[in-house]
Amino acid sequence: MREVLVLHSAGCFSAEDDIILFLRVRLAEVARLSYTNLPENWPDPSDIAVLCYGADGLFSYASAFVNFIGDEWGHPPSRLDYAISPRRDYRKKISEAGLFELLMREFCAPR
Repeated sequence: MREVLVLHSAGCFSAEDDIILFLRVRLAEVARLSYTNLPENWPDPSDIAVLCYGADGLFSYASAFVNFIGDEWGHPPSRLDYAISPRRDYRKKISEAGLFELLMREFCAPR
């Protein structure tokens, strides 16, 4: 028996929640292993959101961010700041315009 799957009816998948969890867990590990005394709540959830946005749904990008930030020869807060600095404007755009929700409604809406 053969089944036909119509892609536009399969639903829309977003890896955003999984990437946020990945970033939270891995960056908490970076903080724990860091030689600097980082606050327990490092990094800020808004910074994780910016990294998630920058990863663009790809775990390979999220992993690259973690590897860069957690490099043994670097200072994690400085590297985090460097990683998100070109993306800081996205945080404001996302929060003000609800861009992600708008895109999800547009691309995941039933046709």
